[in-house]
This record gives sequence, C-alpha cells and structure tokens, in this order.
Amino acid sequence: MNNKTSDLTPAAFAELPSSGDLVGSQSPKAKRFIQMVCIWSGIPMVFFLFVGLWPVAGFIPPLHPWAPAADIAEIYRTEALSIRFGLAMSFISIMLILPFGSAIAAQTRRIEGQTPILTYIQIAGYSSGTLVFVVPWISWFTAAFRPERSDSEILLLNDFGWMFFVTAFIAFFAWNFALGAAILTDARKKPIYPRWSGYFNFFVGMSFVPDICVPFFQKGIFSWEGIFPFYLPFFVYFCWILTMIWLTHVAIKNDPDLNPATR
Repeated sequence: MNNKTSDLTPAAFAELPSSGDLVGSQSPKAKRFIQMVCIWSGIPMVFFLFVGLWPVAGFIPPLHPWAPAADIAEIYRTEALSIRFGLAMSFISIMLILPFGSAIAAQTRRIEGQTPILTYIQIAGYSSGTLVFVVPWISWFTAAFRPERSDSEILLLNDFGWMFFVTAFIAFFAWNFALGAAILTDARKKPIYPRWSGYFNFFVGMSFVPDICVPFFQKGIFSWEGIFPFYLPFFVYFCWILTMIWLTHVAIKNDPDLNPATR
C-alpha cells in the first residue's frame, strides 16, 4: 500500500525544529523595534480618527439626536463628499488599534506567565472593539452613498450609526478591566506597570457606563451628544491612550528579554 509512513524515520524527526527553536528566532532588537512601533501607532490612530470626524466629516460635535429627519437628510445631501472623505480617513486609522492593543497585551503577558487569561480577555476586547467603529461607519457611509434616499431612511441609518457608536462599550469595558486586573496582580518588586495605572484602567472602564442611558434620551446630558455618554468618556479614553503609550514605552525599554543589557 502506498503511504507516507515510511517518511517518518529517525532522520526525518531529527530535522524537525527543536522546542527551543519554536520559542522564536527574532533578535531582541527586532522584537523591541516591533513593539515600539506598535505602541506608538496609537498617535496616528488618534490623530486621523479625530481629524476625520471633526474638521472633515463634521461629526464632532455629533449630529443632534433630536433633529428632524429633513434636517439630518439635508446634512448628508449637502455634505456627502466631505462626510465620505472624513469617514474614510478615520475608518482606516482604526486598524491601528490592533498593533496598539497587542503591544500592551505583550507586556501583561509577562505578568501572567503560562496562564494569560486576562491577556486573552484584552485581545478579545480590543479585537471585537473594532466593530464599535466598523458598524457605525458603514451605516454612515451607506447614508452618504445614496443621499437621494428618503429622509426617514437617512435618519434611520444615522440613528443606528450613532446609537451603535456611543452605546457599544462592552468590549472596551472588558479590555480596561482585564488590563487593570493584570496590572494589580503583578507581584514583582518593580512592577511592569505602576499600580495606579491599574486603578486608572478601572476608572476608564467605568466612564463608559453612562452610555447605556443613550436609548432613553434625545436631549440633555445623557443623550448621545451629551457630556456623560460622549464628551467625558472620549476625553478620558484619549488621556488613557496617551498614558498607556508612555507607560508601555517604558515597560518595553525595561523588558530584560528585549534589552539584554538590563538583565
């Protein structure tokens, strides 16, 4: 019978990579460079997201949740091109959340060792969190794609986009809490991240909780254009991104696996 079992000879097994080879063959310098690029990708991510939404698309401040369908439709008809360009610019920047989050997860992986449950939660959080941008952006793209739609259809797409964008905070809440828990369970004498940043992550996660009020209010501080669901959490998250960029930068510099001279 013709089969390949005869290929499984001792000589063939000898050519397989050893367990040491499976650990990785990148130099510490290359690993350090990749992680630095990943964590600092948070800067262009925030920049292009903000520029695309604000001066180009005109979505900051948000479109009024209480505005009548005719007014919302008129915005999409008269500003269709700028809305498309602005959304496209900010949409592309969202891919950078993956390297940014991965750089942080790589450092908390050092804390957890062989059972990185909290790191896995972080990865699930920022990966699924991209949908918080993908789904509403596609909804707004659709509204601007055919501005000749009826006012009610444009209003529905606009409402769905804003409702999804502001209220779908669960993934980021889980990311922040898993990261905070990982930081606070670091038993090193010199922890990878300072303990205060663990509590800061809990605070950032809690800042999203008022977003759940958005479906109940069309006006006021709890509507999707209000201070608690929109301005406060996004300002806090902006501060969090800058904070985690710097703290992770320091952690990478102090990682003995990436900087043999610090061992």
